[in-house]
Order: sequence, then C-alpha cells, then structure tokens
Amino acid sequence: MNNKSTFFIAAAAVLVLAVLIGYSTLPKNEAAPKCAQTEAAETPLPADTSGVGKVVINELAEKNRTLIADSFGDFSDWTELKNISSETVSLSAWTLGDGDSEWTFPDIELRPGELLLVFNSGRDSSEGELHTSFAVNGKETLTLKDASGHAADSVKCQECSADITLIRQADGTFTQTKYATPGFENTADGYEQYQQTLCTAGALSINEVMVSNEAVFGDTRHGWQDWVEIKNVSSDTVELSDYFLSDSHKDYFEWQLPQRTLAPGEVILILCDGRDDRQDSLPGTNFSLNSENEQLFLSSSSGVIDRVFLRDIPYEGSFGRMDGENGWFFFASPTPGKDNANGERTIAASPSALTKGGIYEGVESVTVELEGAGTIRYTLDGSAPDGKSPIYSAPITLTKTTVLRAVSYPDGALPSLPMTETYIINEHHTLPVLSLATDDPVDFYGMYNGMQKGVEKRASLSLYEPDGGGFTIGCGVSLNGETSLVLPKKNMSVRFRGSYGSETLNYDIYGGGVTEFTNLLLRSGQDYDRTIVRNELCQALCEAATDNVINQRSIWCVLYINGEYKGLYTLKEKANEQLYASVAGVSRDSVELVDAPAPFESELNQEVLRYCIMNDMSLQENYDHICDRVDIDSLIDWVIMEGFCANVDLTAGNLRYVRSSENDNKWRFMFYDLDSTFTTDSGGYGNLMSEFAYSNRQVACLTYRLIENDEYKDRFLRRAGELFSTVLTNEAVIEELDRQYAVIAPEAERDLRRMGRTVDDWMHNREELVHFITSGETSTDWRQRCIDSLSDIFDLTGAERETYFGEIDAK
Repeated sequence: MNNKSTFFIAAAAVLVLAVLIGYSTLPKNEAAPKCAQTEAAETPLPADTSGVGKVVINELAEKNRTLIADSFGDFSDWTELKNISSETVSLSAWTLGDGDSEWTFPDIELRPGELLLVFNSGRDSSEGELHTSFAVNGKETLTLKDASGHAADSVKCQECSADITLIRQADGTFTQTKYATPGFENTADGYEQYQQTLCTAGALSINEVMVSNEAVFGDTRHGWQDWVEIKNVSSDTVELSDYFLSDSHKDYFEWQLPQRTLAPGEVILILCDGRDDRQDSLPGTNFSLNSENEQLFLSSSSGVIDRVFLRDIPYEGSFGRMDGENGWFFFASPTPGKDNANGERTIAASPSALTKGGIYEGVESVTVELEGAGTIRYTLDGSAPDGKSPIYSAPITLTKTTVLRAVSYPDGALPSLPMTETYIINEHHTLPVLSLATDDPVDFYGMYNGMQKGVEKRASLSLYEPDGGGFTIGCGVSLNGETSLVLPKKNMSVRFRGSYGSETLNYDIYGGGVTEFTNLLLRSGQDYDRTIVRNELCQALCEAATDNVINQRSIWCVLYINGEYKGLYTLKEKANEQLYASVAGVSRDSVELVDAPAPFESELNQEVLRYCIMNDMSLQENYDHICDRVDIDSLIDWVIMEGFCANVDLTAGNLRYVRSSENDNKWRFMFYDLDSTFTTDSGGYGNLMSEFAYSNRQVACLTYRLIENDEYKDRFLRRAGELFSTVLTNEAVIEELDRQYAVIAPEAERDLRRMGRTVDDWMHNREELVHFITSGETSTDWRQRCIDSLSDIFDLTGAERETYFGEIDAK
C-alpha cells in the first residue's frame, strides 16, 4: 500500500449515498450554485471481516461544525454506517443507541459497500433524511443492534474536538482524523471528490485565511496579524454590511462586515486581531483565530453561506480557494489581495526515523534510517531542510551528538513539517536532556546575541529523559526576561502553535498529572554565576509550604541548541494563564491575569488596591469587601514566602495577580523570579509591609493597609508561626539547598567550566548562603530575624510574640 493511500485510509471519512440521505451541505434558506455531481464507487468486499457484523459504524462526527449541514440548515452530529458484506441488508427494526436511548431504523436496504448517514440531532425522523431521537455528548458509547437485538457494532466517543471525526480502520479500531470525507471513498480520489462538493452558497465566499502571519502581510499601524480575505463571487455589487463573520458556531453573527460595497471579483482583507473596527481601511474583527483547530463562518440573514475548518495550516502558509475549483487548498505562499495559485489539497506527513532519537551511551556510532513519502531531504545542523538540502538515499551514521531533521517532498502535496530527532551520543549526562533545534540557526543567534526580545523564531524542542521518556514538538522560541537579556546564558520562552504542529504539549513533565502546556520556559536565571539554585530553592520551599500560591514547577535539564552543549537549565512552567488553569482545573479562556503594577482603570486596582487606600481596613465591612475579591490565604502565604526568601527584586513588578470566572473569581498570587533572594535583610518583610513599601510598591496597598485589621493580623501571624516551625526552619532550608546541589552536582563542573568558574567557587557560594541562613551579619539566624521583623511590623507585645511564635531557638 503506498503512503498516499495509507494517509487517506487513516485520515479520511467514508461514503454517503446521496439518493437515500438527500443531505445538503448548505443551509436551505440560501440559494446555492450547483456543484458537480460525482458517483461514489462501491467499496470492494474485504477478504476477512474478522467476525464483525454485516453492517458496521464506519465514521462518527461528535462535534460537526462545518462538515455537513442537514436539510434544516443545522450542523448536526452524525453517524455513518457501512455494509461490509456481500449481501444487501435490510435495516428494518435495527436500532442505534447511546446507552440511554435507542432509535429504530425505517425499512431501508443497504447494498454491498453502501454507506448511510444518520444525523444525531434529537429530531427523531425516519422520513427522507434520517435523524435519531438522541444527540451525542462526546462521552457515550454508540451501539448498533440488528433486528434481533444483537450488538452488530459499537464505538466509544473520544470527546473529539470540533470537526475531528472518528473513522474505522482496517483492523476494526477507530482513530481520529482532521480529514473527513463524507460522501466518498477513503482514498485520495474520494477526498478530492468530496472537496468538489464544497462550493459557495452565496454572493460572497471566504477566499483565503492566514493564521500564523509573521512576515507576509503587515504595516506599522497593525503589525503582523491573522487575516481573512472575502471575495465577491457573484456578477453583482454586494453591500458588505449585510454579511457577518464569526469563529463561533453559537453565534454566526458575531462580527458585522463594514458598510461598504464590493464589486464583482473584488476582495476585501479583514484582520482577525480583536480590534472590532469597521471604519479602518483594514477592518479588524472582534475575535482572533488559532492555527490548529478553528472554524470560520461567513453568514447572511438567511444563514451560513460559507464556512471552513482551519487546521494544520503551515507556518507562514494559508488556506483557501482557487478560481474554477471547489473546496479548499493549502498554500505555501499566501497571496493577500491577489489570485490564489499553486494550492495543494493536503500536506505531506513528516518522515520518520526507524532509529529514534535519545540518549546513547557506550556506542561507537548510531545509524539512522529514514522512511517517508516522495523525496526526503535532511540536515544535520538543526536547521529546517529546504529544497536545496541533501537528498536522503542511504542510512546516516552519526558519531557525535547531532540533530537530524528531515522533510518529505511528495508529488501532489505541500512539503511536510520537519521531523526532528536528536541523538545524544556518549555525553554521560545524569539529568534529562533538552534539545532545541532552530529552523534558521544564523537567524536565531542573531536574535539571541542581539537581545531581540519580542521576536519569535520557529524551532523544535525535544526532551529526552534517562528512563526513555520524553517528547518532541514544534515550537516558537523567543527571549524571556529583562535583566537576563544581557547575560551570556539567556532565558527563553517556547510557545506551541498549530502552525508549528500543535497548539499544546501533552506530556506529564513534572509527574503531577498536569499534562497540557501551551508555553514553557528554558531558564538559567541570574544566579548562574553564584549558587545556580536560588530560584529553584525558593520555589521548592513554596511547594512544600502551600498550594494557595500559584507556584511554577520545574525540572533540571542539560540544554543543547542545534547540537551544541549549552549547560544547565530548568524546564519550567511559565507563569501565565495556562499555569493557573492547570492548577485550578479551569479553562484557560476563563482566566484573567494582571501584571503588576495593575493599570489604574482596571477592576483590580479600583475595587481592591485603591479601595484599601480609600477605606479604613480596621472596619469589618471593608475587610469583608476585600475578602470577597481576594483569596486572603493566597495573599498571606505569598507575603510570608516573599518575605522569608528576602526577594530584593520584588519592586513595582515581579508579581502577577490571577483569577478565573469558573471558580470563586477571587484574585490569587503568583510566585516567580526569585534569583535575588537570601542576600540581604532589606528584601525581607519590610519590603512589603512598611511605609516605604506603601509609597513604592502598589501591592503594599494590600500588604501594608490590611495590617490594620485584627482578623487579618491574627490569621497572618498564626500562619507565619505554623510555617516557621515546620517547612521554613533553618534546618529545612539547608536540607533543600543540599538536595538541589546534589541533583545538579554531577553536571555542574562541565557547566561551570564553560562559564569560566570552578567547583570550588560554586561550593563557596553555597557556604555564603548557609551562613546567611544560620548566622548573618548579626549572628542571628534567618528565621529569628524574620520573627523579629514581623514582631516589629505588627507591634507585638512579648505575650503576643510568644503566642504566635513560641520560644523558638535557632536551628
């Protein structure tokens, strides 16, 4: 079986008998141009049905948004059946059920190889177009029973994303696909025939869409934005304001087009940038698009006239129509404002390496064989292969650590996304290895060494764990941080996008059950030339102390960039909306994040921070107002941890407030950027809870003013006493410090040598930190100094101090 056939069997849907179903791909209220009619060929009888019944479930759409419209103009979910026998089968008295309900088929006969579409709409219709009495919810098992009540087949829903269907494979199992082909065979020809049915239904059509615009179309006013091109395909001038664009199946009238006319054959370019601006020469919608799985609808008052399922659009590529053709094409080179050309129906699958990337020890070499469709081109320097790269013709032998990347160039499809595998050969690492491969190494190092923040470069990130676990995923990489930009080891942010391969990374990096990430950090921090571990020490203490504070998790790794060793880094969660969504079990869209200082007009500033300034916090009703809007336990634990770690870098910023509309909608606090800790007493509690802090730190509107309230005071001090006597003892801090040192010690010498340092230097920095904790400048241990500071801030009597902190001796 060739690769092209394999792709469509795995990725396409199946045959629908038009005369029995009579479905329309368009809403019935909008006049549609006629599409060419094609006859669906009968599927040959399989040699072995493996005991499966005569009729089986062949495809299931759990969330149909754009694939097929029923005769009511609705995009109902649907199930497709197939007669896999050599006999005509009567479906009279057969049933289809979801566990709670069963719907009975009318007297319909299926010929061998014939398919039948049933809409799971809940309309309960057996006349003409078939509609079951139930709808599919994405968590059920759908069962087909014959006239005797015996189960002929079943399929368990997989909570597929919109327009992703489940298709039956040759072995009877089901897999998800983004390339449904209702109405035609599971072949390249069948997919082409299905596309030919997707004609426009009105005067306007969606002509081209770009969802990862970084350099194709932009100007100084709008920058680089996603865009959609609308074309007048009629012979009459059209008033645009009669039409609407939307990315939501719940509201086809989400954004009204501007009030202007479009001549026959003319196009208008609309930016999907969230501006909601119809007056601009480049109008902007009130929504944006993603590049992995998105729907776009063009509607008039009578319903949807055009729609498109956006998926797998390549980086700097587009998706659209070509004149004289129905259906949709991928374009390697977008053409905003011009005729679309050189489109392909599909994108090639990436080649694969028969010898997988990973950690190889005690070997003389590693030999890698590639397989894939068409011509395969490859590189060994981390760069993305192009049409000039070497052609793969024989196994490749590697003798040193190397990044191998390969692209398939088949006929009749766009080139694939790059395959990336890194072979870590005889490096003797004890930590997981990160490999970052950048598509253009020269361009990447221009950004890296030129400190170009805000620029994102296309790359691939791999994690190879000692036990064989890990991942490889396409990403964009950019510089992260401010002060660290001038350092020789820079922090980097990696972002996952559909145009790079996937919007999310699904892997349990930290062993806590959180498996979905949209961003990650490759962090060396500003402590790389001292202990290296300050940030990780503080965040480990926070993790042991509380789950009320939103804290980043991380793992120590060794980083390679384009096959070159770059030393110790941590792979860390980014302090963003996704981090809180994962922790709180809410959707990312429900999360609001505000960087300090909060804008003056923001609700956070007006209803929380300024409220504290303008009102007496000793009064219970005013304190209750704050408690209704702020998670007080999160605030208290964050202040205790920031003060205990003596973070001198906590000035106007380095704080993020976060909340979700899907839980209690209260503000919580993120704990991050802790390189400048445990160095001086000035970073302690006075940094947040003093008159100086009140004059210089916006957050002190809370942390300083709430001291006036007796309930808050008691709650805070009891919590501080609890932590100081358990996870924040001097003994516990030094124990965690030593644990961090032990983790990275086997890798430290190589990293230190690269930075011009020695292990003796590193150990001396450890002793300085231990001295700060146990003695300090006043021969008083750090925990005792924290207690002294809080006693002064809260003006505690001797009895109160003993109540909250007891007689604690230094440890």
